[in-house]
Amino acid sequence: MALQFVMRRFLSLHVLLVLSCVIYILLGAFIFQQLEGKHQMDTKREQLSNIEKSSQLYLDKLWKLSRKYRNKFRQTDELVNFVKEQAQGSFHEYVDTVFTAHRVSRHGYDEDAPTWDFLNSVFFVTTMLTSIGYGYVVPSTFGGRLFGVCYCLIGIPLTLVTVANVAKFISETVFLLHYEVIMRSENWSYVESCYFMFISILTVGFGDFRPSSGNLVPVLFLVLGGVILTTMCMDVFGRMYLKEIHYLGRKLKSSNPFYLIREAKARRRRAAMASLLAQLAKGMIFAHKDYTELSRGSRKRRKRDQKRKGSHVLPHEKFMFARLPPDPPTDCQVVSTSAYSVRIAWAPAFSTDEDVTYNIRYRLKHNAEGRVLELRGVKGHTAEIMSVDSCSLYEFRITAVSKYGESKPVYLVQYTEPQLSPQHILAKRVNANTVELTWEPPYKRTYDVKNYIVYFTENPSANLSEWDKIPVNGRRVVFPDLRYDWFYMFSAAAIFKDGQRSPLSRALFIKTDKLEFHPACVGQSRTVEVMESLLDREETDTTPLLKRDYSLYAEDHEFSAAVCGLEPHGKGCLYAPPGCAPNKDCQIHFSYRVENTDLIMEIGGGIGTHEYMAVGFTKSGEMFHSSVTACLGDGLPYIGHIAGERRIEPISWPSGQSMDSFLKTDTYIQCIIRRRLSNTNNELIFDLNSTKFSVIMARGKHQDGGLRKHTGRWKVTRQPIDLALYDGVETNETRPEKPDPVRLGLGVLRLKKAHGALMIVAWTVCLSSGILIARHFKEHWPEQLFLNVKPWFNAHRGFNSLGLLLILTSLVMILCAKGGVTIRFEYPGGYHGLFGISACILAWLQPINALFRCDPTAENRWIFNMIHRTSGYLAWTLAIITIMIALQEFGMTQPPLAYHLYLGYLGLAVFCELCLELTSALANPVQVKPQDTSNREQSDRDGVVSNKSGSIRSSAPSTSERKPAGQSESEQQSPEGLGALKTVQVAVMGLYIVGSAILATSICVVIITFTP
Repeated sequence: MALQFVMRRFLSLHVLLVLSCVIYILLGAFIFQQLEGKHQMDTKREQLSNIEKSSQLYLDKLWKLSRKYRNKFRQTDELVNFVKEQAQGSFHEYVDTVFTAHRVSRHGYDEDAPTWDFLNSVFFVTTMLTSIGYGYVVPSTFGGRLFGVCYCLIGIPLTLVTVANVAKFISETVFLLHYEVIMRSENWSYVESCYFMFISILTVGFGDFRPSSGNLVPVLFLVLGGVILTTMCMDVFGRMYLKEIHYLGRKLKSSNPFYLIREAKARRRRAAMASLLAQLAKGMIFAHKDYTELSRGSRKRRKRDQKRKGSHVLPHEKFMFARLPPDPPTDCQVVSTSAYSVRIAWAPAFSTDEDVTYNIRYRLKHNAEGRVLELRGVKGHTAEIMSVDSCSLYEFRITAVSKYGESKPVYLVQYTEPQLSPQHILAKRVNANTVELTWEPPYKRTYDVKNYIVYFTENPSANLSEWDKIPVNGRRVVFPDLRYDWFYMFSAAAIFKDGQRSPLSRALFIKTDKLEFHPACVGQSRTVEVMESLLDREETDTTPLLKRDYSLYAEDHEFSAAVCGLEPHGKGCLYAPPGCAPNKDCQIHFSYRVENTDLIMEIGGGIGTHEYMAVGFTKSGEMFHSSVTACLGDGLPYIGHIAGERRIEPISWPSGQSMDSFLKTDTYIQCIIRRRLSNTNNELIFDLNSTKFSVIMARGKHQDGGLRKHTGRWKVTRQPIDLALYDGVETNETRPEKPDPVRLGLGVLRLKKAHGALMIVAWTVCLSSGILIARHFKEHWPEQLFLNVKPWFNAHRGFNSLGLLLILTSLVMILCAKGGVTIRFEYPGGYHGLFGISACILAWLQPINALFRCDPTAENRWIFNMIHRTSGYLAWTLAIITIMIALQEFGMTQPPLAYHLYLGYLGLAVFCELCLELTSALANPVQVKPQDTSNREQSDRDGVVSNKSGSIRSSAPSTSERKPAGQSESEQQSPEGLGALKTVQVAVMGLYIVGSAILATSICVVIITFTP
């Protein structure tokens, strides 16, 4: 457990990223030292030799001139001046030689001159990858420059990502520390120190100032810290100014006169269209049988009307409108809610002389087959519905009714308050900047309330922890001096005498200059008593729906584990992943208890709005044939049945099951769902009171009310549990030391983890390295043999043998975990198995194919070469597809860290393959004379070199036999160039092996540690 905790905490993405960057820098410094160090020393020796020759020539010329003309001049001064004039040309040649050998002394090098030792190489690589580039140490060889280009392609993005990642954890400035350290260590002035630090941390890097060799390490760390600090400041200020710019753009759009004119024109067009539709409706009614009814009567009356009004007699407007059903009500709002009542207000859409009443139908939102309750004949524009349950989501349909029909319905959806929350919270506008908030005491524990806490914020998207809180002793509070024309959100909670806090009440969303509600909604609602006989509703149990006396939310809405594991008066608690700490690192927590004939389930965790947490009950311990209950991030409960291994069939919400409570913050979601233990009247909803069940827990995305494939690994208890063990009655017993954790099928899960880890190592490191070595390293070390074969063939055979052994072990593990092979043509499980088996079969056919290969000199040898090469690349491609399906679709981690690391490996593989192909093309592989084809072919293909007598000989052709393809002898690549290209190839291959090993190890650590 301790090792798992340490690996989870410290082997995170940040540490792996920094470690990878450091290893990459050290590896690059070593390669640059090998490529440039020898060349620099050779250049210095050559320059020193030129200086000595020039100085000796200059001295010899001075001596010859003085001996030749010493008798010609009587005075010494005249001789000296003459010698100076004659030797002036030689002196200039000597000076040119000295300037050419800049900073080179007779001892081999100047102590202040930059040399390609390991420390200077690290300093050069770091400044190059951070794009500072002082410029006083540069590569000068062909191999060094080529490697520098390839090295920067992947190194600069890696360094920038690492710097940006580390910058997020830096919060203190180090500018003054930079100045003091640089000024004291380099004996520079304060201005020069500031100048050097600014051009360094801003990645300008002129190169006119440089630190001495003894101060490279502290200066390197200071420069890196400055670059990280600069990146952090740019990130913080950039996000802040972008946010302000976006906000300014929205304000400019709302105050733009052209935008307002367009909106006014659009409103006028909509009003004209509505008027036209009304006129068309009048004409259609007139064209119907109303004209016949109005024209009935005596013939004389009809003629008199025609004479007086003309040939077209229109019906009376009042009569015409009376034949139309009334328009639906408008401005429908939920005024306030309590645990067992909902107040609704509305306004009429059109005034007529006829009496109009209103009907209100309501039902539980997710109980589509349940009873629809109805309140008829409501007069006025407000009503209070009192026959509702607490903590439940209801759907209301309001219609206007007259003697000519019923209007179209207007829909409202509203949660009722919890029993312990403040009830009927109302907001009243006092003036443009003042709002008065009132509420009623909780339905339960009314006399146990100590005071109230009112939460409010002017940023509705803020976290609940960022809301302002005001303690209030009464049930009324006034908020003066609010911002004009601004949005605010209010909510309230009760604090009881024992220090516990109730759930939050319904949040009110208010604008200061105009409340959200209709004016009739505030202070003018009248109560409509709803009788049980009128609603024709069955008698229900008066037992409170939810006992929260021991499970109240804490201040930060944490999961309460106070009575977990107490038998029989507590509740059962299960956590995922196993061994996690509640409210810290658990992805899902689940508690269950029995209340009368119902099972109360509490499902909670940190998920988003479009995610879900699901708990399934199964008899077999597997996913198939499981009864699933889920909590969606938008507050909707879900019930379903898993028919296949990964297909969930939704079930209509049965009677007797409901959502008792839903709590959501920016970091936490909790659902309390009630379901019957038995008598579910549906065989797909299991009878939980009849036998013991295993528990499955999962999380994932949901869309359009349906559950998509889970992204969190499903979990199964090791042994079935009795869900009716806890009755939830209050007790004074103390909590045991350790609650019951989730016990997974650890044997099966560990085998699956080991299978994935071994497959990743086999295909990512071993087999891929063997393929690249066989393709690009046949011309390396032609004179060296080991076990009668070339080094490349030993490496190729060793990597592939190790990879095949890992594949075989991994296949045995997954077959033991799955109990056999089952091929299904469905995504993702079926395709993963199909592609994986195909890749493994092709990999194992490779050594069998190699055993039956023909002689290298055979005419049809190209058939074997084509089959062998194609099978290898096809197997590698299928393995990549299989691994990506597993990492992305099977929810190995959340977030998918392993999948992102594998994408990084693919980028490394593509980069190294391109570099190797480029260097192989530049090297122009040699062609040999026709008579040596057999030996050369056998050397290339099999790695074994032999002549016709069977004795071992060197496979390298002589110098006269070497000739590049398409080039003459004068155009051949020089041995130095070929050596440099081969060195670059070895360096790139080493980079691939080390990088793939690091990434594969990181992926395996993530899979083993973080997969639940």
